[in-house]
Amino acid sequence: MNRSEKRRQKKRAQQHGQPRLDVNQLQNALNLAVQHHQQGRLPEAKNLYEQILGAEPNHPDALHLLGVVALQVGKSDTALDLISKAARIAPDVADMHYNLGNAYKALGRFENAAPCYQRAIRLNPDYGQAYFNLGQVLHQLGLLDEAEAALAKLVALAPDSAQAHFEMGNIHKAQSHFEAAVVSYQASINLEPGIFLGHANLAQVLHRLGKMDDAVSCYKSALSIAPDQALLHHNYANLLFDTGALTEAADSYRQALALDPNFAPAHCNLGRALDALGDVNGFVHLHQAITLNGDNNDYWVAFEDMVARMEFSHVDEPLLDDLSALLRRTTLRPHKLARAVVSALKCHPEFGEIVRSILSADEMDIDRTATQFSKFPLFLEILKLCPLNDLDLERTLRRVRKAFLLAVMDDTVDARNLEFFSALAHQMFANEYVIDVGADEAKHLHQLDKQLATCIQGGDTATLLHLIAMATYKPLHSCRWAEPLKDGVWPPAVVAVITRQIAEPLQERALRQEIKSLSTIDDQCSQAVRQQYEENPYPRWIKIGQPHHAIGFAASLKHLPNWQKPNDFTPANPPQILIAGCGTGQQALDVAANLADAQVLAVDLSLSSLSYAGRKTQELGIANIEYVQGDILKLDALNRPFDMIESVGVLHHMAEPVAGWRVLVDLLRPNGLMKIGLYSELARQPVLKARQLIAEKGYISTPEGIRAARTDIIRRIDAGDEVFAKLLDVTDFYTLSECRDLIFHVQEHRFDLLQIEDILQKLELKFLGFELNQPSVKVQFEKEHPQPGGLTNLTHWHEFESKHPDTFKGMYQFWCQKNA
Repeated sequence: MNRSEKRRQKKRAQQHGQPRLDVNQLQNALNLAVQHHQQGRLPEAKNLYEQILGAEPNHPDALHLLGVVALQVGKSDTALDLISKAARIAPDVADMHYNLGNAYKALGRFENAAPCYQRAIRLNPDYGQAYFNLGQVLHQLGLLDEAEAALAKLVALAPDSAQAHFEMGNIHKAQSHFEAAVVSYQASINLEPGIFLGHANLAQVLHRLGKMDDAVSCYKSALSIAPDQALLHHNYANLLFDTGALTEAADSYRQALALDPNFAPAHCNLGRALDALGDVNGFVHLHQAITLNGDNNDYWVAFEDMVARMEFSHVDEPLLDDLSALLRRTTLRPHKLARAVVSALKCHPEFGEIVRSILSADEMDIDRTATQFSKFPLFLEILKLCPLNDLDLERTLRRVRKAFLLAVMDDTVDARNLEFFSALAHQMFANEYVIDVGADEAKHLHQLDKQLATCIQGGDTATLLHLIAMATYKPLHSCRWAEPLKDGVWPPAVVAVITRQIAEPLQERALRQEIKSLSTIDDQCSQAVRQQYEENPYPRWIKIGQPHHAIGFAASLKHLPNWQKPNDFTPANPPQILIAGCGTGQQALDVAANLADAQVLAVDLSLSSLSYAGRKTQELGIANIEYVQGDILKLDALNRPFDMIESVGVLHHMAEPVAGWRVLVDLLRPNGLMKIGLYSELARQPVLKARQLIAEKGYISTPEGIRAARTDIIRRIDAGDEVFAKLLDVTDFYTLSECRDLIFHVQEHRFDLLQIEDILQKLELKFLGFELNQPSVKVQFEKEHPQPGGLTNLTHWHEFESKHPDTFKGMYQFWCQKNA
């Protein structure tokens, strides 16, 4: 250092109040600081680094190492500033770029960290820790191939590093290269067998490979090393759950919760395990999961699935709030929850008393009743969304509707309860006015119709309550005077009624003209079925449960009940899906929304059903679906193959179901997948008895005839008919179109599982598994038929159904695969 440089250094030191330090002193101070730093005396090291910088503000080593101290004490922003400055002054020091990468990594700025590690490696090609950290940040950025390359260099440099092999295993796991991951994790374990994460992650990939026994062994090794890890117990329980060891899985979930009572995934999965075991205590844990993490959609789906099958014996206000939250979720299909909601409301003391008083009293104060019911927002919400499948509430609403009509005609009802009366109109529209109308009500309705026609045609504003009263007895779009109402100015509750009962049916009428027809419908049976669904589209619905996010075609295959391994299958790009007999679109929309990467063709006989589906498709903004009118018997005219075909609740309404099924098989690609739904002979006995009654009594499938048949059946139920009483558990019984489909259908075939097995063999289809509404059914079946391969043995399922005839009371729904 020359004299002028020494003078400048002395001057800087004096300006900062620092004693002068010469070169040797600076180096000695740095050496001492590094010594303190290496021995963990960070405050002493920090003090010396700052003294050096006081004397020499641009000292690169002091800047760098003071930054490292800041990084070690969690001051990542300070570290970033200091190390960045050091690296600018001394750009060729690999350690500086490495620690700069660490600062960015600590701040979560992985895209900035990666170039720093790469610069350090260019300066020092043997920098193992830089390779390791580079692999980690590239993994975080989703650049898995680049991460793998970095870690491969590390493994080559340090083949005895357990950490390197472990991180490589993580990369392979993220790439779904599970066999390679097994090799890396095993290498890590061989080098350091006492690290539980090596055993745990190896167990996870063995689980994914279906090597369950090996995975169990690895989890046990991990748990012997780290028995206090809640996540480890949870993941082991997941493996047990998948192997069908539900009792053992539940025990492991409980161990996880003993270690961490607020572990939401363990609550959710314990709830699922208990549900599958038929233990209602699963509800408590599913409820706790959504309480702990109300933003997790999977928890809500599991909670919804169990709640939909429950009947409550007691409730509190928080539970009613949770049910309201469920109804508001876009993923929910409301009719699934209707019975549970009704049971919850009915066991609420105040609500139950309202119902009992209405059913027992001769007269009713309609304003008081409406006010009482309006205290239950959950009740008003469910009224608007779907039919209520409960006979007590049907009878209650029948009396309420009549009292409302009479009060409107006498002008003795208050408009302050407009929200409730509008909800009542929504409910009657949803059940398609299935409730009987008495002669006195019919007389008042005739008078009300004349009043409204005179009022509206005269240009006057219709009285709100008169309009809503009419909407509780018949759809407004069927009234000759109603169409101008859609252009009026109304309160929001009335707008909602007019939209649903006038504007939307008009939209369907317009869409009807746009639907393409595949071919003529010549088959006599198909013509009769078409006529039924033109008059009564099936099913009518308000809200469909949309998926939280689309999972895509390939991922969806993992969720099928593949009780035996399906053959390898490569779909077209994009995958082609056919919904044969789509009705009003619920099934087709569910498929299209979930499989957004697929093209869906939905075919049905009925233009009324298709126009309803088209309106709902526009409403939901789903674009990957096309609707066509056509007969399954003529679908060969499509001249195109499909990767997946679904036909649920359709083939059994054809004159020759197997002939229709064969047409669908011919449209399916080799190894393509098919979902079929067919009626069960055993489960349909109550329906068969109803059909026999209808034939004996001569009831016809008009609205009046359907109502009369229902009244007759209900009278017999009240007299103690236990077979007919089973119809009360069928949601279709509570709406007009669905009741017609249930017990008045023009064509119906029923099957048993031995017949289905024979058809599958003739059509060269491989049975994969049933979709079951109750997870406990599969558990019970496996208890009764524990032999290997029992789940796919339809003879065993036939024996099981014979013992449990309500197993398939909806219908058989199963997946099969076309043999190549």
